[in-house]
Amino acid sequence: FPALRRIVLAGHSGGAVLVQQFAVLNRFDEKVRAAGIEIRYVVANSSAFLYFTDQRPRGYGFAAYDAALCPTYNDHRCGFNRIARYAIEDRPAEAFRRYMARDVYYLFGADDVDPNHSALDKSCPALAQGRHRL
Repeated sequence: FPALRRIVLAGHSGGAVLVQQFAVLNRFDEKVRAAGIEIRYVVANSSAFLYFTDQRPRGYGFAAYDAALCPTYNDHRCGFNRIARYAIEDRPAEAFRRYMARDVYYLFGADDVDPNHSALDKSCPALAQGRHRL
């Protein structure tokens, strides 16, 4: 595709989980941009996020999460413990550095706050991120 100038990867809800993780963990973004092709990630109303630290939302900020409440809260999909084999060499700080150089957009619906919605990830690690992730 010699005329290709831009790639946009977009996902909503569960698809947004995949797009955010791909934006964090892929190893070809820089090569694509070096070839003159823009690459953008759009994460819309994700039902969970990949966190770079052991902190999770608490009150109006973030604090270290009590692992006794959910021992798997920082496992892969929501954190860097037990990360997927393809990302095993990634360290959170290095992944964060790469991620911050990428073109990532987050979209949130102001009314997307139903903690009982059938599409919302209600696993223990996702719930450590808040009742509805907004």
